[in-house]
Amino acid sequence: IANSVDLVTDLEWYLWQETAKNGISYEKVWQIVNCESGWKEKASGDNSLAFGLLQYHLPTFNLYKRRYGWEDLDYHNSYDQIKLATKMIGDGYSKEWTCARKLYADKI
Repeated sequence: IANSVDLVTDLEWYLWQETAKNGISYEKVWQIVNCESGWKEKASGDNSLAFGLLQYHLPTFNLYKRRYGWEDLDYHNSYDQIKLATKMIGDGYSKEWTCARKLYADKI
């Protein structure tokens, strides 16, 4: 008999782990990723200034990775984008994402 549990991608599983670790809503952050990039790891936006699942601008990514002392994070790595974004959102920086402001006026 087939298991009724929905299959998720490794990235979605990682997102679930990181949202739990940071005490934030998996569903809301999933929707932000979906809105920002459609879950396309190589997505580009803002006239090629934004990249990846979370559509980071490189200066923003670098600013926050340094703020958290995570110098080894890679801008082009989807797992690192998720790790940094969930920490930022948990710390109240959801305003950094257009989709977060559009989807959720309240604190995530």
